[in-house]
Amino acid sequence: MSNKIIRSALEGHLKAWASAQVPPLPVFLENRSKVPATGERHLRADLMPAVTLDPSQGAQHRRYHGMYQVGVFLPENEGTGDADDLAKAIEVLFKCPTVITRLGLNVRIMQTPSIAASRSDGNGFWMTPITIKYSADDFS
Repeated sequence: MSNKIIRSALEGHLKAWASAQVPPLPVFLENRSKVPATGERHLRADLMPAVTLDPSQGAQHRRYHGMYQVGVFLPENEGTGDADDLAKAIEVLFKCPTVITRLGLNVRIMQTPSIAASRSDGNGFWMTPITIKYSADDFS
């Protein structure tokens, strides 16, 4: 259940920011049928949970951690400036030590997000990946 809450917290944080941009940036989430239009600037997001830990053996304490991957997708052959600016803005949005609370679970950003090298996705988009490390302790 906690991965569902973590996903909801991170997606909600990203979608609120993206909808406030001018013009708003569509966010495409995992396993959804909607796809971006050709040449449409957008974000894609994926939750990549790691192994769940039991830091307090014998107690009701589970630690969920992993990576939240956000991809900035812009039309190819339009330069890198806008992609760099959006990636930096997402880095700031998820800066360490941001805490996002959803349904009583505190999702903590554990380090400054990493912006990787941009590249063509092979479908007409220039993609810049941002990796965000998170952790959440569940005592329920």
